[in-house]
Formats: sequence, C-alpha cells, structure tokens
Amino acid sequence: MRLGFAARSVPRNFGDELSRLVVEYFTGRRVRWAPSSSASLVGIGSVAERFLGVNPEGQVFGSGAREFRRDPSTAAVDPARILAVRGELTRDFLRLPAGVPLGDPGLAVSDLVPRNGRRRGVVVIPHFRTYGSAAGRSQLARLVADGCEVVAPSRSPLEVATRAARSDLVVTSSLHGLVVANATSVPAILVRFASRTQEPDAKYADYLSAFSRKPRWWSFDEARKMLADRSFADAVEERDVITSRLSGVLEGLHGAARGIA
Repeated sequence: MRLGFAARSVPRNFGDELSRLVVEYFTGRRVRWAPSSSASLVGIGSVAERFLGVNPEGQVFGSGAREFRRDPSTAAVDPARILAVRGELTRDFLRLPAGVPLGDPGLAVSDLVPRNGRRRGVVVIPHFRTYGSAAGRSQLARLVADGCEVVAPSRSPLEVATRAARSDLVVTSSLHGLVVANATSVPAILVRFASRTQEPDAKYADYLSAFSRKPRWWSFDEARKMLADRSFADAVEERDVITSRLSGVLEGLHGAARGIA
C-alpha cells in the first residue's frame, strides 16, 4: 500500500512515522511511503487539503486540514474517498456529511504499547519545531533541570508512546504527543513553548472535537509552576473524560478502515 506524505522527504519525526505504523495495524498490510500525488491513501497529519489538491483518486483516513482555506481542491470533494477525518473542523471544511467517522488514527497505538509498567515521572514530548529551535531547546533544558524527561520527537513512535504510557504526566506542544497520551490514558497538558515554534491552534481543536472537547493551553511559566506544585487535577479530570470516550472513537476508525482499498 502506498501511503502519502506531504513533506519533501520521507518523514523523520514520530508523529508522521506513526501514520505508517497504525495503517499497517488497521489493514494488516505492508505500507511504504509515496509522494502524495501517487499515494493510494493518506493517514495521520494536517494534510487533507494538500492531498486532495494533488491526488484525484486516493483515500483519506483520519487526516486533518491545516489552513482551512477554501480552494478548488476542497470545493467538491467526493465523499466516497473520505473514510474518516481527524475532527469536526475538517469534516465541516470539506463539507462532509455529519456521519463521517472522526478521530486521529494514531489513537490505535493504545493497542500496540505495553501497559503493565509502573508509571513514574513527567515526560515532555516537544513538537519537532520546538526541539529543533534554540529558544525551544533552552526551555526544554529548564524542564530537564526541574526533573522532567524530554523524549526526542525523532525517536520511533513505539518508543515515544511506551515512554508516555509509563509516565505520570505528559507535557507536550506536539499534537501527537497529546494523541499518544490520550491513547494510553495518561494525563497531559498542552504547553506553549517559544512562539516561533507554535503550530496552528485549529489542528488541536479539530482533533479534540472527536471527543467533544476543546484544547486548553498553558504558558511555559504556568506549566513549570504546575509541575512544581504537582497540581495536576485538571489534567487528570480531562484524561478521565477522554478515556471514557476513546473506545467509541476507535470503533469508528476500525469501521472506517474496512473501506481502505
């Protein structure tokens, strides 16, 4: 199966690599990367409108939009090509029917990581832009000094998800850092690191809409105070709500995956 990617080179961060892992899980088929224009399917990522603009036949499985800007490629999408989308914002942007399944396929990592280890410590999963910037790395170093463990986004999806699953709390600026925390029922907080490394808020809102939730962001200083005070009650409450709705989202994704050609 040819799985599309939107970058100029094959993905090198765990969030993108997670797409291949979970598509193989859902389909039981071997997956290889292909340019979006020649791929048979696109999965995880904020790539839906770009994929639809260059590929006239491929299917969409759990992808989201990024810019949410109208253009000819999204004006008349064939609903038969759309198996599932990431959330309500993408569904409405593409003018899809209300019944289209919603959810990020990365949530299936819940079935792929061991869950029997003792949970301990705070894990930080930065977006790769945060990890690659001088300002972001400076902030990450301060969290390490506070006793947190930073998990590099260049590690494999299973490594990142396994470390998240064994933590008490995930601190993240990465959408798929949040996804793996939700998938493994670990409390998580979204943190704004250096401003130039911040991704569009809409993609986080889109993802969480599948659970009828909205993102809550914390500043870097607020997050450090929370960690110092160990005041995680809000994150634990949010974890419990997400966990209670996870099986329903996964059920929809499994049903959608049966339509992959």
